[in-house]
Amino acid sequence: FDKMAKNHQDGLLEAMEQQQVSIAKAGVVASLPARCSLIAAANPRQGTYNMNKSVSENLNMAKPILSRFDLVFILRDRANSNLDEAVSSNIMKLYRKAPSQQEKTTMQQEQNPVNRSNNENVNRVPLVERLEWVNQN
Repeated sequence: FDKMAKNHQDGLLEAMEQQQVSIAKAGVVASLPARCSLIAAANPRQGTYNMNKSVSENLNMAKPILSRFDLVFILRDRANSNLDEAVSSNIMKLYRKAPSQQEKTTMQQEQNPVNRSNNENVNRVPLVERLEWVNQN
């Protein structure tokens, strides 16, 4: 929402308040119905949320637009360099790590139905029995 131009915010306000969108192009003026749900996101003005200010002041959003939302959730990211480093290093390990030989073997066995254990096949019901009703109709 914070990246949106003011004139676009005004157009959105009309759609949210009156449930219609007015269009004036090439001499044609029309009002179209606009019934929809809206999910929006915005960043705080200075990059961090100030608990001493209102939501409207923090997000630099007009009160009439903010009042049209039924639910407003504030997600705060508290600065913690240790936690940020732990999360980012874990993500990097997940994507950098090449699968070990044991993991490769396990993945291949899971993908190949011939190598699956017999326990899985014992509990399976043949397709013909599961779809008996198809033959009856």
